Amino acid sequence: MNNYAKNLWQRLLIRNISLLIGLSLLVPPGIIGAADWSTEKQVCDLQQTAIYWFWNGGDLQKAEKEFFKGITLQGNLSVVEQCFLQATLLAPERTDLQFDLASTLVLENKLSEALPLYNKMLVNDKHNFDAALLLAAYDKALQNNNEYAQNIQQLQTIDTLQASLYQKTLERTEACLTMPVVLSPDSINPGDAQAIVTLGYALADDGTMRPPLYGRLNVTLTLAKKFPKSKIIVSGGVPRAGVTESFLMTEWLASKGIDRSRILIEDKSKDTVANANFSVDILAKNNLTRAIIVSSASHVRRAQSVFTEMARSKGHTMTFTHCAFNDYDSSLQAQAVGIPERIVVYRDSIRAAGLWAYPGLQQ
Repeated sequence: MNNYAKNLWQRLLIRNISLLIGLSLLVPPGIIGAADWSTEKQVCDLQQTAIYWFWNGGDLQKAEKEFFKGITLQGNLSVVEQCFLQATLLAPERTDLQFDLASTLVLENKLSEALPLYNKMLVNDKHNFDAALLLAAYDKALQNNNEYAQNIQQLQTIDTLQASLYQKTLERTEACLTMPVVLSPDSINPGDAQAIVTLGYALADDGTMRPPLYGRLNVTLTLAKKFPKSKIIVSGGVPRAGVTESFLMTEWLASKGIDRSRILIEDKSKDTVANANFSVDILAKNNLTRAIIVSSASHVRRAQSVFTEMARSKGHTMTFTHCAFNDYDSSLQAQAVGIPERIVVYRDSIRAAGLWAYPGLQQ
């Protein structure tokens, strides 16, 4: 979580906005309008509640029963969506709220609902670079080549320099999507092994590691033995039962004979973009410019693309390769790339390149 978001949570605590108070804000717009609040404050409260739920979640059944009657909530993101939807109804002229709502829809795999919002933003403001960029990115993800070319042209009319920079981001993203997934540590060049960055995987509710994380750690262990001088970054900060992924990853590697002095802990991240954000900082601090990313085969293309864009956005010259734990039934399946993966990779690569999902609220 970035400093802005941390300060936001502090303000929420200072104002005694607990989860229940946050839920009390989630009422139909007509009821909100009856309260003695300005529209600006109502929108601000809805934004804060949305981001609180994004990071922390809450009691979905309570929210569904008491505040979203008639709406079936599929998860925490459903609450986020409803908050931003109500905010857009309160302030329909604000394209930033439409952008937040569209980002949430993308995260919910509702791209077909998000794309009209980006188009609406462009109708209201033909110079809206962010909306045009995401339309271009998702057309690229969907392999709509004609529409992609048109959107790139529109971007160039808005801001030629930024359009050129982001076009290169999209080209690098496509290159990551088309690269073969490396499944064997024997394929790694020793020159690429200054560091090994192993990405965490959500722990079980009781705080134990799940099979995909063990798979990633076994790959890491093999690489660590093959390249005994390499540093190892364990990345993952989502706590379960009082422990984080990175803590358990460290303990597991140490139990297998890896010297703790080699292990650098990144325990702040909650998603792939944050993995890259904090891990790139650690790499830079330790003057490490070539790293192997370890993740699952289903995730490693996204990770390499995101790390590449994050390093560039921070002004670092770094080279990333990867070695994956195969979470598919065969190596052939590991090489296939479907549309859902393409969408997620483009989504997160654009975030890492500098366009946040919720600008000013979180990355």
